Amino acid sequence: MKNSKFSLFAVLFAITVLFIGCAPGFEPELKTYEFSELQNEDIFLVKLNRSDTVVPASHTGNSRNLYPQNQYSSSYNQSDRAIRRTSHPAATAFNANPPAITDSTPRITRSSFTPPALNSTRDFFVESFFNSGVFVSSTATLRATGNRGNIWVIGTSITTPQAQELSDKFDTIYDEITKIFGFEYGKYTGQTLNGKDEDPKIQILVYNIGNNIAGYFWGKDFYTQTELQQIGAGNLRTNNAEIFYIDAGLITHAESRVRNFAYLTLAHELQHMIHFNRKWVIHGRNSETWYNELLSKMAEDIIAPILSIDAPSYHMPWYLATYDLVGITDWDTSNDTLTDASYDKSYAFGAYLLRNYGGARLLESILSNNSVDIQSLNSALSQIAGISFEQAFRNFAQALIHYGISDPDNGPPSFNRSNTSNVGGTTYNLSRIDIWNMDRPGRSGYPGGKGTLIFNIAPTQMRPYSIMIQSTNAWRNLSGNFSITLELPRNASVELDLLRDSSRNW
Repeated sequence: MKNSKFSLFAVLFAITVLFIGCAPGFEPELKTYEFSELQNEDIFLVKLNRSDTVVPASHTGNSRNLYPQNQYSSSYNQSDRAIRRTSHPAATAFNANPPAITDSTPRITRSSFTPPALNSTRDFFVESFFNSGVFVSSTATLRATGNRGNIWVIGTSITTPQAQELSDKFDTIYDEITKIFGFEYGKYTGQTLNGKDEDPKIQILVYNIGNNIAGYFWGKDFYTQTELQQIGAGNLRTNNAEIFYIDAGLITHAESRVRNFAYLTLAHELQHMIHFNRKWVIHGRNSETWYNELLSKMAEDIIAPILSIDAPSYHMPWYLATYDLVGITDWDTSNDTLTDASYDKSYAFGAYLLRNYGGARLLESILSNNSVDIQSLNSALSQIAGISFEQAFRNFAQALIHYGISDPDNGPPSFNRSNTSNVGGTTYNLSRIDIWNMDRPGRSGYPGGKGTLIFNIAPTQMRPYSIMIQSTNAWRNLSGNFSITLELPRNASVELDLLRDSSRNW
């Protein structure tokens, strides 16, 4: 068994954290922990799987004391989740494992380019229906053009004023995102960049995507048709441009909340495009989907205040109800609930990282390093905040518990922390997220409520780099002395933390 560690955080209330675990065995090892001088406090058992594999429930440890258990399932109220996805299965698979790019002609040395005229037309390849794999040529009209993008519209799916609004928003998004993330093609030298289609502007194709998809970037468009044929992907059709796709239904929706999600989607897909260039084209490193999506959700979070959009409201309430379903390094789209949970997790972990470890400066470091996945996060966190990914992951679990502290900016890790950072002359402000005053949706077996869903104490299967927070009525509003006996985990990658915190309604 590894040595137990004890630490005490001096904040408005005392928090005791015990890190414990044991090697696999047939009989559980027991250990009793004594709490003293409790003052109307709750105790929480926090389980962390610090590995990239699934750990079965029987190996995750438990409380020796037996408490009444409620049954629960993964289903929950999905109302208000009409806009939830920014992915395409085939595009995601392609982007996660792209072929080598052989077209090395420098963009800035290509021939002169004549920009398209407003209301001119251009043919684009799109699928006959979502995820059909069958491509058809469709004619789009250039409805608006800005400093940074061209808004092409198939049919009459959006109006010219709506296209112009999208163009204006994208100009702002592009200028502020690229200061942090870098650029969508080539190693920027301060010269005007021309693209793969020789156009320095990004092409944004608006059409009725279907299947509740907000938008997507597909790396196939960075390749010529000949290159796709050579790698055995001739069934795909390239648009041979820096392009991403936005669903028209978002832009025409009557609710401003839904339209705002379209603008966040612009930032989301722009990150995917820049990511493809900086990690794959320049460094030859292909990213796992969870890491790529994490950065796109961080892009949404960092740009939202500039656009006066409440980014946390789209994901945080649902993450608080479903955080156990997927781990940090998970990406599961096998059903609607897990798809939603994967996106919610990406936003929540990214929001926590940004508010606690450097904001926009952390993002800049992540995109600029030549690694991906945990190694990339580890490098950036070390550079900006002097901590490791493992430490940040452990602190993330604590952030799901902490609330109500008198000095959140100087206390332990918390969502309830603001961040201000400056990159490239722009100040990026992130506001506090008070999860314990946030309404959490109900879930089968558990009602809705405020803050993080606290589960009954029981052995529970754990996904890679996942968290499970448990407690019981017998551990609430405690004063004086109290003891807890735990069965230590049989898997050495599982860590148990006992946290004491001031009482709340959960």
